[in-house]
Amino acid sequence: DIRGLSVRRAAEAFFTDARARIVAHGYVLMLEDHLQIWLLSDDPQRLLKHLDRYIISEDVKLHLPVNCDSFAVNAAGLSSLPGLPALVAGNCGSITDLDGSVTGMLASWSGQLLIHFCGAAAAIAQLRQSADLQPRLLSEFNLQQYRIAERYPIIGTDLSIDHMAPEADRNAQAICYTKGCYLGQEPIARIDALGHINRALRLVRLSFIKSEASDAEVDPATVAAASVGAELLLDDGTAAATLTSATAADNEVWGLAVLRLAALSQISRARLVDGRILSVAIP
Repeated sequence: DIRGLSVRRAAEAFFTDARARIVAHGYVLMLEDHLQIWLLSDDPQRLLKHLDRYIISEDVKLHLPVNCDSFAVNAAGLSSLPGLPALVAGNCGSITDLDGSVTGMLASWSGQLLIHFCGAAAAIAQLRQSADLQPRLLSEFNLQQYRIAERYPIIGTDLSIDHMAPEADRNAQAICYTKGCYLGQEPIARIDALGHINRALRLVRLSFIKSEASDAEVDPATVAAASVGAELLLDDGTAAATLTSATAADNEVWGLAVLRLAALSQISRARLVDGRILSVAIP
């Protein structure tokens, strides 16, 4: 409910077509004089074209910034940060004491409070050197671990226009069932009334099958890099889905896949692209 957002608050949201298929997904940030939309996607033009179609008489201008950068930090133990309101998930704000424009937003991923920063590349580089933030910087690897554990999808990688918003299974985080009319509302309301979907984005945990023939240590990070595209197999050996994202975590490989819910109990193995077989657990 964007109209219901107060200034310096953010909401996770889907942008859908009339059939409730996902055009884009991310965060909408309400700042003092404009909205920012943050996406994990390499195709922002798709959303720009979608929004532009529906600007008829409103006084709205769409702007795609250039030369931007971003990073994230773990907010554990951080009491405050100039320019940001209280460290509570969903709060956002501008940091104005930099030579450029930077926006910070707090989000809870997998139970951990993170601060995501985005803005002009020079200002981001300056902020990244802050003594308060340096010990808390998250690498791309760390961020991928949090993202996959949170089941936060990348559109174009984990989900696409072929998927309906409820199939991301982030209804509580990103779908409002009390707001007014919007594109895709009827199919989404119908799914809510029926109470179920047939497939959903799920966290998949892969572990190594012990073999007496091989006692060599296996590096989970190396296996994770080779796991994107792995086939998840039913008990009869039939491929049921494909792993779309993967990372190493807790000496396992964690990944994301869209799975048929009726078949969850029948998926027990994964076949990597190099032919190796791993055991599967779906939390």
